[in-house]
Amino acid sequence: METQDEFGQDPVILRTRHYFSRMEALDAERIKRSDISVFDPTLRAARELRFNLFETTCAKAHGKGVRLDEALGLELFEICQDMAFKASGLSDVASPVHRNPELLSLVQEVLK
Repeated sequence: METQDEFGQDPVILRTRHYFSRMEALDAERIKRSDISVFDPTLRAARELRFNLFETTCAKAHGKGVRLDEALGLELFEICQDMAFKASGLSDVASPVHRNPELLSLVQEVLK
């Protein structure tokens, strides 16, 4: 019996896959821009810090009533990535995007 993958056609699933795909692309761009080897042992720790920071900041934003659409979520991801990579001692080449002061403030609150 053949079954179709209806789950993969769900619009919510497709948006979620796109969102995570963009996060992976931002990660790859940052590594390339910073000239970091993918084999650098500190890269894993920086990525873990980034995701913990991102997850905690998303929860804080929700608690404060800040709605993170896809664009704001990705900008927050980049801010967390910049701060985590810098804190881990990796290249401090910041992402070339305008920083949202509200998002920066949220991340800084989480880092305290």
